[in-house]
Amino acid sequence: PAPAERRSAPTASEGDSEAPTHCCAAGLDAGAGMMRTATRAALWALAVSQLAALAAGAAVGDEVSALPGWSGPLPSRHYSGYVDVSADPGTTPGRFLHYYLVEAEEVDPASAPLVLWLNGGPGCSSMEGLFSELGPLFIDEFDPTQLRRNPHTWARTATVVFLEAPIGARACARARA
Repeated sequence: PAPAERRSAPTASEGDSEAPTHCCAAGLDAGAGMMRTATRAALWALAVSQLAALAAGAAVGDEVSALPGWSGPLPSRHYSGYVDVSADPGTTPGRFLHYYLVEAEEVDPASAPLVLWLNGGPGCSSMEGLFSELGPLFIDEFDPTQLRRNPHTWARTATVVFLEAPIGARACARARA
């Protein structure tokens, strides 16, 4: 088979107003590509550090108290919101990544391992991982208006953060000026 074609990430002029930062495009160009890779690495480090801080004490305003299709209390505390990964957080317009955090169910969340979950590929939301792979609740395959318990959830023994990426992904909102 022929080797896979390597190409750089699309520029803003090739589509979205913010060029997507896709992991497969990192480091493919010399010079400027190395700078983009360093910038991406710094943004990811910032996002992960902010997510770790969230796991230690998630914002009360981001707590999820109920979900459609689930009639009882949630199996543990859930949070959903946005992490500002701008080079200068708090600036307008900012760059945001959506997160959904599920605290550990059977161990103390303060000492539980922190798992960062990223679904891969364009068009594959991390919400798919949350609601159909390893999250505590699944969308019922026979009645998609209902949720059902996942007995094999990773959240039994770990706090799990589902992060939408890259910036500009369709499931991710971004601030507008």
